[in-house]
Order: sequence, then structure tokens, then C-alpha cells
Amino acid sequence: YFIQSNLRLMDMSPTQSLNMSTPLDMSTPLEMTIGPHNQSVFDYMAPVNLCLAAIILTQNAVIIWDYYADRRRLSALLFILIAAADMVSAAVEVARGTVALVCRRDPHSNIPGIPVIVFLCLGVFSYTASVFFNLVLAVVKAVHLSQPFYQLNTTLIKTSLILLPLISLATSATDVVCWYHTFYHHRHCFSFFEYVEAISYVGEGVMVTLIQQWEKQNIAGGFLILSQFLVPCIVVIVCMCVQVHFIRKMNAAAPQNLNSGNRANFTTLLVSLSFFVCTSAYPVIFSVEYTCFDNLNNRHNFQLYKDLLMAFKCSLPLINAILFLLVLLARRETIRRKNVLIIQKILRFPAMMFRTLKQSFSL
Repeated sequence: YFIQSNLRLMDMSPTQSLNMSTPLDMSTPLEMTIGPHNQSVFDYMAPVNLCLAAIILTQNAVIIWDYYADRRRLSALLFILIAAADMVSAAVEVARGTVALVCRRDPHSNIPGIPVIVFLCLGVFSYTASVFFNLVLAVVKAVHLSQPFYQLNTTLIKTSLILLPLISLATSATDVVCWYHTFYHHRHCFSFFEYVEAISYVGEGVMVTLIQQWEKQNIAGGFLILSQFLVPCIVVIVCMCVQVHFIRKMNAAAPQNLNSGNRANFTTLLVSLSFFVCTSAYPVIFSVEYTCFDNLNNRHNFQLYKDLLMAFKCSLPLINAILFLLVLLARRETIRRKNVLIIQKILRFPAMMFRTLKQSFSL
């Protein structure tokens, strides 16, 4: 719906533009006007997201380092996987922001299409993987609290943690092929980036390629968004209610036994809460888009709304990752100690280099 509306408002035929069998003349690349809203959204969004991505990359590396020793425990393994998925999302945002700034400064520069599509589809995959790992973490913790003597099949769970993301990754790779064959005639850097920035969920490229009718695309896209984002949010909020009920029940029965296990339970609860707040906003954005798009009757309103949509959509995975690491920083002392150790080493590095150089010259 988003892509075809974009093409329609640009007075381009969706059938002609999405027909892979009739490519346009590559000698005359598509020209596109860069309006003021395009420049403002990238001016403000890209630098902020680049800073957030840098923080996520560094701090999640510390989180993985801290939990790696306990990686055989399922909860620690899930924290590692969530941190790793968020790091991929941050790396993708670095690439996205860099391309946005380069295209804004030089809109006539040529950038190969495949890398742009690859990192956009990789970003969607990493966010979907993070959603799945958060879902498993909430379910595992809810089962553990409600049935403390029930032995979970950890082998089956770990197999699913590998198998389902691999299926999603294969679908994302297919999306790359489908998107490239759909947009390969848009060689112009900024116009190409503006079209493929609508990539929002795993399987979207396959769906647009296989389904040519607009109404059926809306139905299929809505189903994919609901299954990848809204359903996990519903399951997580139910698991959170279960966790709160049993945590309060245990505290009421034995308030003196507020040990590290209860602290870990509360940490998982906070992680699930931050995940629910950010991820539930993702399908809400598309719901608002679907209901309000027909009211945008001119190009100015369409461009302004699209920029706001892109700002929220690109920032939500980063906000989710920031909240995740803030919860672990606040709740886990060993992570804070490792950060202090890293800062001390960084501050001591110039003095160490100075002493090394001084000894070398004295010899």
C-alpha cells in the first residue's frame, strides 16, 4: 500500500513500475525532486540515530562479554542473542544514516542498489529476530515462575532459537532478490533510497512480487505485520501478567527471601515491558498509516507524513535496544564494573603510549 501510493502520487503507473519484465531505459535514470521535508527528516533523524547506534554497539558488546560466561543458562543465552540482534540493527542504522547523509549532500551520486537493499532487509530481519528472542524470554520466565518444578526442554528451545531465525534469514534473502528485481531500474541514488525505505517486515518483497493486486497486498501485508509484531506483543503482555502475579505471590509468602532470583525475575519483567512499549508501537504506526492515507490528497501532506512515519519506524528498533541495555546497566552490577574498567583503560592508554614511546627513544 505504501509503495503503490508513493508511485501513484508521483504520477507513475504502479503496473509499469512494478513490472519486472519491462525495465526502463538505463541511459535515462529516474530524476526526482528532493523536497524540504526530505532534507529535514534526514538532517534530524540520521545524526541522532547514528549516535544511538554507536552507544548500542559499544554497550551491547559489553553485555555479551558479561553474559558469555553463563551462556549455558537459557536466560543468559537469550540476553546474548537479544544484544547481538540489537547490534545488527544498530550496524544497519549506521549504514542507513550514512547513505542518507551522502544522498542528501550529493543527490546525483550513484550507489549500487544491492548493498542498500541488503542492509535494509538485514535490519528488518534483525529486528524480527530480536522480537522473537524477547518473546521466548518472556514465555520461558512465565513458565518458570508458574511451574517452578517443570523441566523445560532446553534442547528444543535452543533448536528453535536457531531454526526459526534461519528461516527468517532465508526469507529476507529472498526479499533482497525480489526487491532488487522490482527496483533495479532506479539507479538514481536518492530516488532509489526513497523507494526501498518502505521495507518494513520480513517477507514484504516476496509478497509484493507474488501478489499484484492492491487489495490483496493490503491483506497479506497486514497478516505479516500482525504475525511478526502484534501477536508477540500480545503473548508478552500475557506473560508479564503471569510473572507479576507469581512474583507478588512469592513475595507475600516469603518477603525475607528477596534473593538474586527475584532480582533476575524483575529484570526480565522490565526487559519485557520495554520491549512491549516499543514493539507494540510498530504495528500501530502501520494501522494509522492504513486508516489515514486516503486523507493525504496532495504531495506536500504525503511527503510530510511519510517522513514522520520513517522517523518513527527507523528509530523504534534503536529505542528498544537502548531501553534494553539501560535496564541491564541499572540492574546488573558486573556490567557497570566492566564499563568502569573499559573507561579506565581508555583514560590510561595515552599515558601508557607516552611511557612506551619515551622508553623507545631513551634506548
